[in-house]
Amino acid sequence: MSPFGRDIPTAASLALVSQMERKYENIMTEHRINRNEVYRKYIYVSWLGAGVDDAGNTLKHCCGVMAV
Repeated sequence: MSPFGRDIPTAASLALVSQMERKYENIMTEHRINRNEVYRKYIYVSWLGAGVDDAGNTLKHCCGVMAV
């Protein structure tokens, strides 16, 4: 069992991970920053799934990507 109570990412959580990855790429392109600068601001745990909703809110309750 993961520390967050879910062992296997769902299709929906994996879709949110993909959405977050696209968001990272857009942020990096728009602001001309490198990946390490983005990763210093977020903890990215891809195997758990998660991401952001359509409004850009971090879904902290299901882990994955959390602002620090």
